[in-house]
Amino acid sequence: MQFSNLIEGNGSKQVAMRKELDELARQLSDDELQMLCRNALLQSKSNPCTTSLSALATNALIPKESIFRSHLETRQQQLGGFDIFVYGHTHLWERPWKVTNVDGKVKTVTVVNTGASQRPIDDKVFLAIAQQKGVTPSQALPQLAPEDLPPCYGMVVVDHGAANVLARLRLWQMPEGGAQGMFREPGVAECPDNAPR
Repeated sequence: MQFSNLIEGNGSKQVAMRKELDELARQLSDDELQMLCRNALLQSKSNPCTTSLSALATNALIPKESIFRSHLETRQQQLGGFDIFVYGHTHLWERPWKVTNVDGKVKTVTVVNTGASQRPIDDKVFLAIAQQKGVTPSQALPQLAPEDLPPCYGMVVVDHGAANVLARLRLWQMPEGGAQGMFREPGVAECPDNAPR
C-alpha cells in the first residue's frame, strides 16, 4: 500500500493520520523542516517549501514561529538586538505574540501585525454589509469600495514607561469627511475584531 493512500481521502483513518502528521510537523525544528523539504524534493521532484507557496499552504507546512524566528535572527544581525517587531502585512491585524530563542541575543521578541493600514473586516461584518446593500456576498465583493468598510486601521502603541517595553494593538478610527479620529480597542461595534486569538 502506498503512503499516499493512508493520508488522502476523507475517511476517519485518513483524517486522523493527517492530524497526527500536522502535529508532528509543528514540533520539528527549523533544521528538521529544511531536511524534510529537501527529502520531499528528492522523492517527488517538487518542492513543497518554495517561497511561492500561498500563505495558507505555508502555514500548514511550516509553523509561523519558525518563519519569524529565522527572519528576526537576520534582522538582529543587521540591526542589533530588539524586543519588539512591528510589521504590516495582509488585511488582518494580530495581537502581540512571542517568538522565543531568537539568535541567543534576545530570548523573546514580541511580534505585532498592524494589518497593513487596511480596513479589515471579518465574515460577519462582510455579510452584514452585503445584506445592507441588498446583494449576495458574491455580488458584494466586486462592488464594495474601501469607503463601504469601517474606517478602522490597525496600529501599535509602544509603552516605554513600563518596567519592560510593552506593545499593544490599538485601532485608529478615522470617520469619513474629516471628523476627528480616535483610538479604539479591537472589538467595539464600530471597529470589529478580526484578530486571531
